[in-house]
Amino acid sequence: MITDTRVTLDPEELRSMKIAARGRGLHYKDIARKLGISPRMLAKYACGERRPTAAVLDAWQRVLGIPPKGN
Repeated sequence: MITDTRVTLDPEELRSMKIAARGRGLHYKDIARKLGISPRMLAKYACGERRPTAAVLDAWQRVLGIPPKGN
């Protein structure tokens, strides 16, 4: 059985993701659309209110052009 592993984003990781998004001219609504989630959910992930699944984090990093950890 495959489970969705939730990940906790550290503040530095979130900061680098925000900088990458800004550098690409992407807003939450743009990123969320590409991820297939609502901008509100993405905002909750970004502020630490909710934890994304590892799959969502990987997709989010791909959208931003950030290699996933360990790669």
